[in-house]
Amino acid sequence: EAKKEEWEAMYAKYAEANADKAAELKRRFNNELPADALSQLPTFEIGKDKDLASRQFSMQCLNAMAPIMPELIGGSADLTPSNLTALKCSGDFQK
Repeated sequence: EAKKEEWEAMYAKYAEANADKAAELKRRFNNELPADALSQLPTFEIGKDKDLASRQFSMQCLNAMAPIMPELIGGSADLTPSNLTALKCSGDFQK
């Protein structure tokens, strides 16, 4: 219990000095999406937009969310080029 109180006091000081970072950390710990996340997703209209493979739609959605969700990670080893899971805003951790 003492360690918890010590942590909470330390975090309160951090939050006071770094309000934006603390709010972002709290969002992540609470498993919440950023406020405007869903509005960042692309929209597609059947019959109007070009038909694409589901992995291509997935790639567009992943790359729309990744810049506003730094905690988003994934991996597919050597299949990344074929399943289109590379995030344009981050690097390849394998290399």
